[in-house]
Amino acid sequence: MFRKGRRLFSTAAISLIVIAGLHTMGHFTSPEPGSEMAALEATMNATRIDLGAGMKPSIGDILSSLSLLMTISLVGFAALMLAIASAGSARMVRIATVVRRRSSGRWLCCLVSIRCCRRS
Repeated sequence: MFRKGRRLFSTAAISLIVIAGLHTMGHFTSPEPGSEMAALEATMNATRIDLGAGMKPSIGDILSSLSLLMTISLVGFAALMLAIASAGSARMVRIATVVRRRSSGRWLCCLVSIRCCRRS
């Protein structure tokens, strides 16, 4: 896994696991009582959206679900990267790196374009 040519790839995978842990810690911390964030969180938990099929979650429930999904996704990506680094050839590691870079670039372009469209 940490052979020459795979060290940076494996280090990136381990850093994703660390980021997932920090993200989870941030998810489960609560804001200080009386702060603006506490008021915002109370409002989010009180506001409900009808999604149909009998589902009526609060905005806070949706945010919580997406936050935990992000943690699961980061750990899954890291596990996949570590599996590629330990079992794959050097060519496979290069291909996975290129695919990951391109997909990250596409996500960034999508987020920037959505942000620009909302402003206009």
